[in-house]
Amino acid sequence: MTAVTDLLEPPLARADEAWDGLVETSLRTEPAAWLAAADGGALTEPRWWWLLSWVERAASRIGATGRPELVELAAFALALLEDGPVDPREAWLVGGLVRRGAERCGLDFSALVAAGCARAGDRGVSCRRWLSGASAELPGTHREVGEGAAFRFERPRSKIDIEALTRWAKGEA
Repeated sequence: MTAVTDLLEPPLARADEAWDGLVETSLRTEPAAWLAAADGGALTEPRWWWLLSWVERAASRIGATGRPELVELAAFALALLEDGPVDPREAWLVGGLVRRGAERCGLDFSALVAAGCARAGDRGVSCRRWLSGASAELPGTHREVGEGAAFRFERPRSKIDIEALTRWAKGEA
């Protein structure tokens, strides 16, 4: 396991500001290690989800801070996930949040995506194509909360009664 994959494993992998900073620094300073991990199949499903969660959290930070580098790094991370083990619609949804955050701050989303995807070489070509066309509309899965530095995207909790749904699916309801 490499240092970059260690970041996507508990106890290091956690959704907090310290972890966000570690992943951001690593993506910025160790792109070759990230590419080797992706190309070598080291981004297993759990690691894939952790990296996608970093991108989702970065989308909120983009909307709060307007930092162009975060858009580039998010695009690079999404390119790493390009051929991963999970339905690509998950990445597409989060890519739309990155666009929404960038456009809230008046950033040149297309140019930043081009730069971020270029860091990923060949795997960035496909990502650039779909990410450049990502919708800036807020998806129904999220809402915008706060303003300025307190801004964030939030996934509202589902109001589905999981136990009732399970009983229904088993024909018990």
